[in-house]
Amino acid sequence: MTMDQCGGRRGRGGETLITPTLFSDASGSVTLEFSAHRPGRTVRAELKSIFPDVDVSEVVVVPTFQPTSVDLVSIGAEVEAEKDRLLQTFLCVARSVCQTLMDQGFWADFSDPCSGYPMLGRRGSSFFADVPAIQALLRYDTLDCSVCKLILHPRWQSQVYPATLFTTAPADPLRAAMQHALAHVSVVAAE
Repeated sequence: MTMDQCGGRRGRGGETLITPTLFSDASGSVTLEFSAHRPGRTVRAELKSIFPDVDVSEVVVVPTFQPTSVDLVSIGAEVEAEKDRLLQTFLCVARSVCQTLMDQGFWADFSDPCSGYPMLGRRGSSFFADVPAIQALLRYDTLDCSVCKLILHPRWQSQVYPATLFTTAPADPLRAAMQHALAHVSVVAAE
């Protein structure tokens, strides 16, 4: 890992524009960590088949993580309810962030955490796989659960819900859009 002239960290997975940053809403009921990365060649090549209408050389990948109240390695009604709650929170945050950035003239989209396909733009021939991308960008460990792999977050281990946004916005507008979205997520999620 080396530092570039702008202070971003460079590694095999690309360049880190925003290191993992933790935000909570005003009530403390929503906690979300995000980071921003200009991906390396491997992830960028995958993005071409996911977002066919976008110049992926400018795309920034924004992994997000929400801590969960249950271990997602488990199965059952409680786990499914928690996943649904976290999915709704992510969708509220992602829509707000993307709309704010698009209003400023940047391209933005997010992948459906269940399918990996883009939620706003035209779907390409492939889907975004969170786990290998997060491994490449953040070097987080994984847990093999026979049918799938789970991210092991350094703080929350397998009690984490990952989901990903994408944009062409630089770090400052992205950070501001995330702060704005999280300041309003409780109101949106409650509707």
